[in-house]
Amino acid sequence: MISLVLTTPAECGARWDVLRIPAERGLPLFAWLTADDEDRRHIGPIAHSARSGQTYWLIPIGTVHEVWPTDCRLLSTGCWVALPSIGLDARSASWLHQPDDSTQLTGAVWLAAALGTLTARTIPRGAR
Repeated sequence: MISLVLTTPAECGARWDVLRIPAERGLPLFAWLTADDEDRRHIGPIAHSARSGQTYWLIPIGTVHEVWPTDCRLLSTGCWVALPSIGLDARSASWLHQPDDSTQLTGAVWLAAALGTLTARTIPRGAR
């Protein structure tokens, strides 16, 4: 019997922190950022869990940006995430932007600015 491990537990705060963004916000953000060649160069690994409805953006340790929307959560030391195994995507977990040989992570301040800009463009003024 062959057993495929589709996700791997990964400790936050060891090599990177994670910003967990709900998929309804994270997927449009990913699409918007990857549509621009300049923005695409700043993106590090991003996982998506259809099961939890979350996206997971790997960011440098200690680059905390305190103005995250209330539905986003910084995961650091003491937290674990289940990340997709490299090269094995499943319907329940997949890489939107797969890790590569570089050490590129998404900058937290840049990500916060992009998230704020996209939110301002998509949410009517009275609803903020």
